[in-house]
Amino acid sequence: MTSEHAGSADDVVGLAARLYEVHGVVADVRHPDVIRFAPVPVYSTFHDCRRAPDALAGEVSPR
Repeated sequence: MTSEHAGSADDVVGLAARLYEVHGVVADVRHPDVIRFAPVPVYSTFHDCRRAPDALAGEVSPR
């Protein structure tokens, strides 16, 4: 069983790059403005699934 989570942002390519470079989180980009996570139970740990939304929140929250 898999679950997909998607959202939109202005600079999805830059956001995906920051998520990977800073947090080690891999996100899928769909143009024009969609970024998504699709954790796979065989490969993703509970920690991975918890870390991804926390990393996303940290990147999109106003500073």
